[in-house]
Amino acid sequence: MARLERTYTIPLRQEYRKAPRYKRAARAMSALQAFLLKHMKGTDVKIGKYLNEEVWKDGIKNPPHKVKVTAFKEDDSVVKAELFGKEYVEKKVEKKDDKPQGKLQEKLAELKETAKDEKKEEKPSKPSADADVKDELKKLKENAKTAVEDKAKEVVEKVEKEEKPKAAPAKKEE
Repeated sequence: MARLERTYTIPLRQEYRKAPRYKRAARAMSALQAFLLKHMKGTDVKIGKYLNEEVWKDGIKNPPHKVKVTAFKEDDSVVKAELFGKEYVEKKVEKKDDKPQGKLQEKLAELKETAKDEKKEEKPSKPSADADVKDELKKLKENAKTAVEDKAKEVVEKVEKEEKPKAAPAKKEE
């Protein structure tokens, strides 16, 4: 089967006026796709770069009233549409490698590897003087905590002994 190519002037205003102002360009795109599916009898619609830019050029609230489009359909029943006078360009899909690309990424990978090596080398085999100082600090902190707790208990006990609830004087009833 041969390539089917047609040119349409698609009215968008009647459709996008049914949508709120903040959704008009999106509604115009769906109206454009519906029109092409109906008239080209395809299963899927691909919109070209320039056509998309034309619909969205004035923002989401102000799409154009009508658009002149060149649409074509090949054997696979996928309709491809582009702005009149422009050529439809297939989108190239690039596969990304897991490896870093470019000089900057290579440098970063090297720096990460050297940082890992340095960390392994930094581990001391014997406890240093810093470790002894840290142990002493921990002991002092524990002693200080226990001393504070003991002092608090003493104060609470004193207060409890001194302030026993006094009986309120009885009211005289006449």
